Amino acid sequence: MHLGTTPESLSLWENGRTPMGVTADRVLRLMVVVAQGTNYPLNALRAVARLEPRPTPIRVRWRDGSWEAVTG
Repeated sequence: MHLGTTPESLSLWENGRTPMGVTADRVLRLMVVVAQGTNYPLNALRAVARLEPRPTPIRVRWRDGSWEAVTG
């Protein structure tokens, strides 16, 4: 696993039984953004970095050799 966590921890995060830590959450979001090729302006990223972390569920899946966000 790219995040250096156990499959058990990942399962707990996916099922909402344990909150994901801030660092793991940010790394996972970055992995999705990089995989999808989304380009955000640097000023927008700086503004987000200053925000207070909030638990925001995000579902991702490994598909065709890369991570993608799952909507809906």
